[in-house]
Amino acid sequence: MKKEKVATVVHGALLLTIAGFISKILSASYRIPLQNLTGDLGFYIYQQVYPLLGAIMILTLYGFPVAISTLTAERRRDKVALTFKTFYFPLFVILFIINGTMFALLFGLAPKLSIWIADTNMVFAFRLAAASLLFVPFLAMLRGVSQGYENMELTAYSQDIKQLV
Repeated sequence: MKKEKVATVVHGALLLTIAGFISKILSASYRIPLQNLTGDLGFYIYQQVYPLLGAIMILTLYGFPVAISTLTAERRRDKVALTFKTFYFPLFVILFIINGTMFALLFGLAPKLSIWIADTNMVFAFRLAAASLLFVPFLAMLRGVSQGYENMELTAYSQDIKQLV
């Protein structure tokens, strides 16, 4: 591997490591203020919905972007143009179908999930969490393509911004 290529990979890995560390610190630090602001009920809702949101974040941060970055890097290596018609749009449609289906299932099953956890008041919270699936295709495409171009800054910054929000 060329020296500058190694430096780029190491720089990207360092950025993602730092972003992950900051993200974990933010994640640990907002729980106490959250409970103070929302009370026991708000914290209870957070604890019920967070596992679902955590799974969605894994798709957004890791799953889909890794697959997209691999496709992007392969096409770049093979010197195949990444056009809207042959790459971006079809990939986005596939992501939207997958996430749209998961959204519809989770939205529709929210009443059953709330019965399963013995709290029928959680339907709205589960449906709200389901809506976050509709943003996954956009974020996954941005992160995946930027990683495929060996630009880890967008992923690192977006991870921390998402955690702040």
